[in-house]
Amino acid sequence: MKQTSTQNLYNFWNTLRNGRIAPYRSEIDPRKIAPYLDSTFILELIGEDKIRFRLAGTRLCDAYGMELRGMSAFCLWQGECRDKKKELMMNVVNTPSVGVVSCTVETQAGLLQDAEFLFMPLRSDFGEIDRILGCVFYSSSDNKRLQQITPMQHWVDKTELLPIDIKVIDNSSRHSTSFLNRRRRIDGSEKVAYNRQGTGNFPPLTTIQGGIKGFKRPDSNADGSSSTPRGHLRLVKSDAS
Repeated sequence: MKQTSTQNLYNFWNTLRNGRIAPYRSEIDPRKIAPYLDSTFILELIGEDKIRFRLAGTRLCDAYGMELRGMSAFCLWQGECRDKKKELMMNVVNTPSVGVVSCTVETQAGLLQDAEFLFMPLRSDFGEIDRILGCVFYSSSDNKRLQQITPMQHWVDKTELLPIDIKVIDNSSRHSTSFLNRRRRIDGSEKVAYNRQGTGNFPPLTTIQGGIKGFKRPDSNADGSSSTPRGHLRLVKSDAS
C-alpha cells in the first residue's frame, strides 16, 4: 500500500477486527472513516463469481456519472484486467485475505494517472464472509481538478493478496451457521471453537431416557427386553431456567 489514505483505511479495518479474521459489517461506524467515505465502497457476494456494489461513495458515483449501487463490481474493468480483478476479489472472500490493486487510469481527456484499490473481507450479520470493504484513491492531490476528470479505463499494473494475521480464535458470533463452521474447518483458514462444557452462552444439557409407558415391542421377550438393537434417539432438555 503506497497511499496514506489506503493505509489509514486498512489500519481502521485491522483494528476493528481485533485479531479476528474479519469484522462484521454492522461494526463499521461511518463517523470514524468520515474523511474517506466518498472514496469507500462495500461489495456483496451474491452468487458464484458474482459480486455487486452494495454501497458506493459519492466520489466514485460522481466520477462515473451514475449510481454504482446494485451494479456489478467488475463494471469498471475490461478484458484481461477484469479477469485479474475478479480473481482477486473472489480470493479476498474465499481465502480470506486482503487484496491490493495498483493500476493506471486513463481519463476522458486522455490523461494518465495512478490509482490504488484496497479490498478487505467483512462478515454479514449471519457470520458469513460475503462482504468486502474497499476503497480507491487516485494519485492527484488536486481534488477539484480530479473531480472534473472522469476515469474512463483502469489498467491493472499489479495485484497483491496479503495474508491476515489471526491472533485469537474467531468464535465471536453465535450466528455463524454450521455451513460456515464446516467450510472454515475444511480449508484450514480459520479455527472454530465449540463450547462443549455448557459454559458461556450455552446452558448445560442432560439426557432423558425416552419411552412410552406400557408400550411393548412386537419382538420383545417375556421380561420386556429385546434382542433387536434399538435406535439411539434421545430427548435433550436444558437445565437452565
